[in-house]
Amino acid sequence: MKHNNMLTSSHMRKHWQNRVKTWFGQPARKWRRHVRRNKKAAMLGLKPVQGPLRPVVSCPTRRYNFKLREGRGFTKAELRAAGITAAYAKQVGISFDRRRYNKSQENLDRNKERLKEYLSHLTVIPLNKKKAAEKKTSENHVQFKGKILPILNKAVTEAPRLVTKEEREFLAYKTLRRAQADKKLFGTREKRRLDKEEAAKH
Repeated sequence: MKHNNMLTSSHMRKHWQNRVKTWFGQPARKWRRHVRRNKKAAMLGLKPVQGPLRPVVSCPTRRYNFKLREGRGFTKAELRAAGITAAYAKQVGISFDRRRYNKSQENLDRNKERLKEYLSHLTVIPLNKKKAAEKKTSENHVQFKGKILPILNKAVTEAPRLVTKEEREFLAYKTLRRAQADKKLFGTREKRRLDKEEAAKH
């Protein structure tokens, strides 16, 4: 073999048929999963099939923060705002996350309204019927099999318009730099102002 050429390889006797992975059990597995889901739904009784109620949270990073998705559980502040405790929330199918906390009032209000809407549609059937004030039975109730209060990401569109005179004259970079300078020099300017007031008294 001379020069910088490609090495010749015939690729003979590879026996590729012995190393092909097949998956003929997919239809049977699909049926087993279907049977398992139905069995689990029957065990749950009147509880929703797709699990407890989850909160609405914003997706992380600037790329996706305009979208909403389901979180792990409601915070203690959200449950308190809705007027329920964490122990009661677990009993009526509301998820609770002790690690999560609220960063904005908007998010807290959104989840508070979500909890109130869920509780307005909820019917609690007590286990001890003698102690119950109202006699509630499960006769006219059916199991809910869909998603509880699904989250709808509606796109916010703005109609095209002309640029206003105020928007043309607004200097974004200059405004940001001025705000940064005001934040950085706040302590120095405050000290200078207090010294001037102190000197004016004497």
